[in-house]
Amino acid sequence: MAFYDHIADTRENRSYLGRKNVLKYSHKLFNILNEHLNRQSLVLEIGPGEGLLADIIKNNEKNVRYCAIEANYQMASNLSKRGHRLILSNTPPFPVQSNHFDVVIAIAVIEHMPTFQQALEFSGECYRVLKDGG
Repeated sequence: MAFYDHIADTRENRSYLGRKNVLKYSHKLFNILNEHLNRQSLVLEIGPGEGLLADIIKNNEKNVRYCAIEANYQMASNLSKRGHRLILSNTPPFPVQSNHFDVVIAIAVIEHMPTFQQALEFSGECYRVLKDGG
């Protein structure tokens, strides 16, 4: 089984109410982020999964730039087909340059780190890729 295929399968089989709940949460998160975003903002999402937040960011009036890092080929392929900029990679480390992003988002990701040390490294990578004041 490929990396995180069990998560991809679960998300595709999510109930109507489950999907509606995740979509509602994604809209709430975007509304919080949107107060701090502008046309020059560059957002990095780690582990976007099915990409509900990615779609919301892509379709906002500010035309925020978005990039994602996803470890699962199936989920990455689905996002890429919808026009999202995507890096297929396992993390940490993040295969992106330092001090580059205004916002880093990682929802339900850190708990999947196999060791405490990798969780610390993940947090450090989030900080590394953020611009000053990000």
